[in-house]
Amino acid sequence: GRQTLLAPVKWTDDNWVLPCGGDERAARYAALPARSSMSSQPDDDDFAGPTLNWMWRFYGATIRPHHFGDGLVIDASGEQPGNCSTLCCMPTDESYEVEVDVELLSDQTRAGLVLFYNSEAHLGLYCDTTGVSRVDRQEFTRHRDVGPLTCCTLKLVNRAHELDLFMRRPEGDWRYIQSREVSGLHHNVFGGFLSLRVALFAAGEGAARFSRFRYQPIKVDCLPLT
Repeated sequence: GRQTLLAPVKWTDDNWVLPCGGDERAARYAALPARSSMSSQPDDDDFAGPTLNWMWRFYGATIRPHHFGDGLVIDASGEQPGNCSTLCCMPTDESYEVEVDVELLSDQTRAGLVLFYNSEAHLGLYCDTTGVSRVDRQEFTRHRDVGPLTCCTLKLVNRAHELDLFMRRPEGDWRYIQSREVSGLHHNVFGGFLSLRVALFAAGEGAARFSRFRYQPIKVDCLPLT
């Protein structure tokens, strides 16, 4: 890996280096408080317009045609998250949950919520008029028990790289879809020196409306040093 570890050392009279940390150093590091969330964590967003919130960026050089009307309406493009210029924001917590309301404005539209590294590496959920499916990189798996819909809420819960996928119909209960492990979506596997981001996408034809985006950090207790 590329981690840099710092420890106190001392030089002997004959120019040898000796570490001098030991158990005392480990105890001092173990006593450090857990990192608090950065002040620039993503905001909840109702997409009121007239411009995108500071945290949103379209992936790649293409800015998708979009406008505001009872939420954010994005014109569909491409076939899946890898080729439709997803709209991304950067989570600032190792563990968090995120959800968004999705409404299909055409029966030819697929729209969803994913964790997105690049066009080859992404994982999450999308809905179309036939139901809800999981997208894993460029593979699609339909959840057969959901049934046809035109609007729903999608939720991703990332607990230290363990990702749980949920959906619900309007005013309905949350339905668990699946769990996946996402620690492998990083530079050493896919290159690019990027980060795993939260992303919205609209693919196919027509358009999709996104509203009531919510981001919530999750506290996960760390194991103490021994």
